[in-house]
Amino acid sequence: MKKMVSILLVLVLCLSAASALADVIVPSKTPVDDYEVIVIPSPAKTEVKVTLDPNDPNAVALLEKMIAVQKDGGSVDDFFGAVILPDGTASSVSALFGTDAVTVNELVGIKVEGTVDGKITLILDVPSVYQPGDKVYVLIGILVGEPGDVNAVTWYAFEATVTEKNQVAIELTPELFKAMQDKESVIAIVSVTK
Repeated sequence: MKKMVSILLVLVLCLSAASALADVIVPSKTPVDDYEVIVIPSPAKTEVKVTLDPNDPNAVALLEKMIAVQKDGGSVDDFFGAVILPDGTASSVSALFGTDAVTVNELVGIKVEGTVDGKITLILDVPSVYQPGDKVYVLIGILVGEPGDVNAVTWYAFEATVTEKNQVAIELTPELFKAMQDKESVIAIVSVTK
């Protein structure tokens, strides 16, 4: 009898964790998470490389933290806190969308290499499916504490454009590009819950 109760308890806990994850992350369009980044313009004199890593330990730890916040009844705003916009002002994620019914579709590590002199556009090809006209924000989190300390993250928010190929495009400043080189970084893509 005790064994049966233990098995049922394990099943309930597994289903609860899966349910919490389903509320936070939208299923990918493919079983294999393929991530690609196109950099425009790619400076002729310098090679710029940007890679996204869904297995990045910081991203995995942040995802676990997000699930814990949600289980405690918290919101997306409780997880991200104030996000910094390109003009330097701060906002909440729900204020950016005008609703708190938003979903974090992707949360992966990001690594940048090279140097840029001006703004660059990143075109992100990710598993989640977006349509042109969808309101989408890309949040870049820079870990500001010790390496691996996901309790100290500064989030920057960029309104994204969805291309005709369902890719997500954002423009980065050289200052943020440099800051991302100097610290561990993650990227989250957020949209209105459908």
